[in-house]
Amino acid sequence: MTQYLTADQHLGHAGIIGLAKRPFDDVDHMNEELIAAWNSVVRPADEVFHLGDIISERDIDKALVLLMRLNGTIYLIPGNHDRFLRDLDEENRPSVKLELLPPLFRLNYNHTKIWLSHYPLRAWEGSFKGALHLYGHTHNTLEADRLPRSMDVGVDARGYYPLSVDEIWRKLIKEPIIPEEARVRGEKEALELSKTWKTRKRVNKEKGN
Repeated sequence: MTQYLTADQHLGHAGIIGLAKRPFDDVDHMNEELIAAWNSVVRPADEVFHLGDIISERDIDKALVLLMRLNGTIYLIPGNHDRFLRDLDEENRPSVKLELLPPLFRLNYNHTKIWLSHYPLRAWEGSFKGALHLYGHTHNTLEADRLPRSMDVGVDARGYYPLSVDEIWRKLIKEPIIPEEARVRGEKEALELSKTWKTRKRVNKEKGN
């Protein structure tokens, strides 16, 4: 079983093609390509942490048909286009293997806290200790100015494919620990703060604290 992360498919949303400059002819073409991309990496036994806006189709029957075609169990943080899924009755929810998460959810991976939300945060718990933050919603518009150890996992930023948690962790864990509240003081001071924290952690570990 592999865990994946993704966001912002907007299945059934014709308007997103122009808004996000997607290379699809129409909404049906987009739906088919995004479902194929999802299923090309996600197996039925896998888990997908979805950070919102999975579907914009307001016809519940059509929405369920699209969702049932997606492989894996989906753990969804509802986005602003997923409001009707919050009211999906318990009879239908198991058929699409969908569970709802709170707006801010912590995933633990390789002794690292990974904070998940639909909207990007400027600060998050544990950022001075190397915690990561993953988000969606912004459709690749913030990546040039993103904070270290954070990432837009939405399809418009990731070639329309979900990414494995391990792939994301290996990329972000190499980045410097420069939280936003330290960055605004200046990069040099931020790096010193990070270095001080790492030294303190090592000393405490040696002392058995």
